[in-house]
Amino acid sequence: MTQLTAQSGSAAAQWRRRGLALGFIMWLAVAVYAACAPVFVHASDATLVRIVSGSMSPTYPVGSVLLLDRLGAGQHLHVRDVITFSRGRGLPVTHRVVEVLNLNGTTALRTQGDANRTADEQLTLPGAVIGKIRGALPTWLNGSLWLQGRVQRVLVFGLPLLVVVHAETRHLLYRRRGLRA
Repeated sequence: MTQLTAQSGSAAAQWRRRGLALGFIMWLAVAVYAACAPVFVHASDATLVRIVSGSMSPTYPVGSVLLLDRLGAGQHLHVRDVITFSRGRGLPVTHRVVEVLNLNGTTALRTQGDANRTADEQLTLPGAVIGKIRGALPTWLNGSLWLQGRVQRVLVFGLPLLVVVHAETRHLLYRRRGLRA
C-alpha cells in the first residue's frame, strides 16, 4: 500500500513538473514575441498608423496597423496611392488618392475612403500629407503593439509568474508539513 502511494505521488510530481515546464515555455514564447516583433517593425524605418474608423474597409478594417513611409522631397503621389494626411486638429485621415488635380500650378489631391460612396469634400494639399501607406502589418504583429503598454505587460508577464510562484509556494508548504500537494 505504501508503494502505491509513492508511485501515485511520483506521477503527480511528474505531471506538476511537466505543467510548470509547459507554462514556462509558453511564457518565454510570449516574452520573445513581445520583444522581437517591435524590433522587426522599427527596422523597416516606417511609422505605424492604426485604422480607427471603417472608411477604408474592407481593404484595411478597423484595428489594422499600417506601415507609413514619410514622403521625401520630390516624391510624387499617384491615383490609387493610400495616404495619411492631416486635416488640422484631430486624428490624421487615411484615404486613397482618387484624383490628382493641378489648380493654377498648385497640386491638390482628391481623396476617398474605400468604403465611402463619394470623395472627400475638402481637397488635400501635398503639405498636409504625412506619408504614403506601404502596407498592413500581419495580424500576428498587432498583439505585440498592444504589449507595449505597462499594464498589458504586467498582465501578460506578471500574472503567469504570480501563478507559478503561488503554485510553488503552496507545494513547498504542503511538503514541509508532510502533506502531498
